[in-house]
Amino acid sequence: MPQSKTKSKRTRRMEMRKRAQFLDRHAEHIRLGLIGGGAILAASLLAKIVLG
Repeated sequence: MPQSKTKSKRTRRMEMRKRAQFLDRHAEHIRLGLIGGGAILAASLLAKIVLG
């Protein structure tokens, strides 16, 4: 794969802005999903330990 030239400041700034807008829109759902997944994992591990 050929080496691409370095990105201009404008391109990097636009990419950072797009990323920030995406996170503004979706961060809460992602965070809640991760917390929920962690709670389910912890509950299943606890049940496995308690029930043997």
